[in-house]
Amino acid sequence: KGLKELYKLISLSHTKRIYSHGVCVFLSDILDNNDLRENILIGSSCSSGIFKKIYLNGFKENFPFDMFDYFEIQPKEAYYNVDRDITDERISKVTKSIIKYANRLEKLVIFDTDAHYLNKNDVEIRQVMVNTSMSGGVSNNHKNAYRLGENPLYSTSKLIEKIASDYELDSETVKTYVCDNSLELANLIEEVNIAPTKLYIPTETFLQGKKLDVLEGKNIENIKDEFMYLCNKALDSYRYNGILPEYIQKRADREIKSITENGYHIIYYISYLLVKKSNMDGYVVGSRGSVGSSFVANLMGITEVNALKPHYRCPHCHYQMYKDVDSFIKIDEHKERILRENLNNVSSGFDLNDEVCPICGKKLAKDGQDIPFETFLGFDGDKVPDIDLNFASVYQSTA
Repeated sequence: KGLKELYKLISLSHTKRIYSHGVCVFLSDILDNNDLRENILIGSSCSSGIFKKIYLNGFKENFPFDMFDYFEIQPKEAYYNVDRDITDERISKVTKSIIKYANRLEKLVIFDTDAHYLNKNDVEIRQVMVNTSMSGGVSNNHKNAYRLGENPLYSTSKLIEKIASDYELDSETVKTYVCDNSLELANLIEEVNIAPTKLYIPTETFLQGKKLDVLEGKNIENIKDEFMYLCNKALDSYRYNGILPEYIQKRADREIKSITENGYHIIYYISYLLVKKSNMDGYVVGSRGSVGSSFVANLMGITEVNALKPHYRCPHCHYQMYKDVDSFIKIDEHKERILRENLNNVSSGFDLNDEVCPICGKKLAKDGQDIPFETFLGFDGDKVPDIDLNFASVYQSTA
């Protein structure tokens, strides 16, 4: 239950709590929602948590201290980043006030290392890391700090010795905080599997009765049926005089079989709706990663990458010719030889020479990157699909 509640908070932070500095969870998300709070243990965090609030603002009784299930205290050096003028005496005063209040609330107090690296001199490496922009341009909370706190990994005996010295406590008392209380906290936590061994996907009918503008008034009673309809409709653009080339038929059938037998068609359909909705609202969606190796994903508009062999295709009459594939459409031998030579000289359809359709005279489309489907779903077609979609930054909260 707690893991499910945590997932809900993470989903909330990535959909409703997106800001220029990244994502976050508001205190109100936890305090005002008992359903999300019941099975989650919340700690007071490190130097960036309750310690910093008390240090900067003083000890305020109205702060919701009782929201914490346990309070963490680290060695003094871990707090050096909080303020330019911080002193060991001030650190002791704040930490002792936290311990005193936690004991009054009958909450666990735990002394730990808040380790960020193995050895003391590794702080120089961390200094470089925190002053480098993170993924997506988000800055680390410690960037441009006057100095970093020291967070090496201490052994249990070394930590007890360090805490006793820092806060002038006897070793037996410190041992209770370091060992006994840590074990008590650990015993409150159930064993959970954060990496499920199977994929949990919505049911075939989860959209039934839903009124979404992206569905354009349709009642989706069965997603598999809708998935098959979309694939077959898209394949019409590959039919010449109503005939689908054998190469296309085999590729589509093989992909559709793997996708539907493993229930992945639901993931494909959800991705299709997300892309369609974004496009309806005027925002382009970019796909990245191995989804480009799925011809079906291209048919559904999920990816702009065409995984077929390099080819010419006429958008008007649907004439087509593929590299290393015998053509079933008969044309003038000279024209066929020119097209075939062009195809044999490239590995990407984008590099093909411009040509006109030998049937209707219209300009031929050039496409195909020759990417095997196994790149996406594995050799047995049962690898969980990773469909990575890039939405416009201003549209992410809507998507």
